[in-house]
Amino acid sequence: MKFKGYVIDLEGTIFQNGSEILGSFNFIRMLQSKKVPFRVITNTVSKSTEEMATLLKSCGLEIPSSYILNPIKALNYYLEEIQSSSYFFVGPSYIQSQLSIPPDFNGNPKYVILCDFEKISLNYNLLNQIFSYLLNGASLMSTSYSDFYLSKEGYKLDTGSFTKMFEIVGNQKATILGKPSSLLYEVALKQMCFNKHEVIAIGDDVLTDIKGAKEFGLFSVLVKTGKYKEHDEIKIPPDLLIDRLEDVVYKTHLSS
Repeated sequence: MKFKGYVIDLEGTIFQNGSEILGSFNFIRMLQSKKVPFRVITNTVSKSTEEMATLLKSCGLEIPSSYILNPIKALNYYLEEIQSSSYFFVGPSYIQSQLSIPPDFNGNPKYVILCDFEKISLNYNLLNQIFSYLLNGASLMSTSYSDFYLSKEGYKLDTGSFTKMFEIVGNQKATILGKPSSLLYEVALKQMCFNKHEVIAIGDDVLTDIKGAKEFGLFSVLVKTGKYKEHDEIKIPPDLLIDRLEDVVYKTHLSS
């Protein structure tokens, strides 16, 4: 089988803590030189896709911001599909300003959207407000289902930890906008005009990248960088395990 395009995780696969992961930039440049379609997906919402493109450019890799997909882009896609402004957004204002439909509701919103707890004033009143909205019928949505992420200072709690807590107390399953949910992959494939069997998905996190790719039906590749820990491939077996991003070229057939 020949593959026509890639969906590639950003943090831990291409880039981590302000630095290139060895060989990853050359791999992206190879795709660009051969005109192989690709999209970069990330659960990061603290920076806009334009800011991420600027950061990568400052490090020597040019990727159009339209090629970078994050949960905010997926959320915009979702809100436009359902044409709803009845939501309560949990996250900083600079992220909320990226939404194409601003929130507008009276009383109880239809949706509670969890985005980023790290950069807001987090207190008991806010947590209880979210809890109250859920008890009164709001549906829970979240940009991430990851329990933690790796920063320069070490591991930190991610939005997924709060999401799982509110799933329990709100007695419902959240709609996830980031990996391992299918929505980011759906948007990527629609942009590239490919079917599932034509695309390779690559990432370092078995619980988000590999789980998401496999559940969506993509050929999954786990790379031993970033979050990868020894024997992760046993938890959720990928279709292929590689040491470095560049290795995928030699172990798959990619049409150009």
